[in-house]
Amino acid sequence: MLNTGVPPAGVREEAPGRPHPRVQDRFGLLLFLVVASFLEQGFGDALWVSVLGTALFVLALVVGFRASGVGKRPAFLAVTIGLSLGAVALFGVSGGSGPLFGAACVVLVLLGSAVLASVLGRVLRHRTVTAQTLLGAASSYMLIGLTFAAVYGALDGLLAQPIFGHHVAGSVYGYFSFTTMTTVGYGDYTLKLDIARRIAMLQAVSGQLFLATLVARLVSLYRGGRRGAKDADV
Repeated sequence: MLNTGVPPAGVREEAPGRPHPRVQDRFGLLLFLVVASFLEQGFGDALWVSVLGTALFVLALVVGFRASGVGKRPAFLAVTIGLSLGAVALFGVSGGSGPLFGAACVVLVLLGSAVLASVLGRVLRHRTVTAQTLLGAASSYMLIGLTFAAVYGALDGLLAQPIFGHHVAGSVYGYFSFTTMTTVGYGDYTLKLDIARRIAMLQAVSGQLFLATLVARLVSLYRGGRRGAKDADV
């Protein structure tokens, strides 16, 4: 689907150097917001942390949908923001645990999966690999980690037994998710439930496949394209 010279069916061809007016393909801001949202979780469970995290997450959703060309209609963005704020309200009344907390995490899983699918789909439709393509792929990788973090939170809130064997702070889910996906495995947090262990293994495999196949291929094509452009200028 990349560098074929022929646009996929149903995709309008864009003039060289002039992006579609409604599809800007600006993934740098999305990557910044996703990384900031992840880092912000490490400041504890204070109210200002929750408020700031909410704002960053909602902005990341809006930017992700807009950059991928999915969120063109105001009604679509309104539903996205409404669901995000609804999840935050559930977080507030849940106290960080229990079924309400699990339900809020389920909403985040759905929203995160939708943004991931839209961004990754747009990246795969790029006919030429550019810096924005690589930024979109990096954003997708971060979104995978954050979405799985919400999966662990949902399991912890909805299942009868804690997945780590004891209650943990909300920031642990993101930390555990990325250490699992990168196969670092510090061992300070260990899953006790079999279903959670299997999901963690799926995440580890998917993360490595994403880096070894898609990202590596995109970087190779990007470097090849730049070398070809330099050779053409000689």
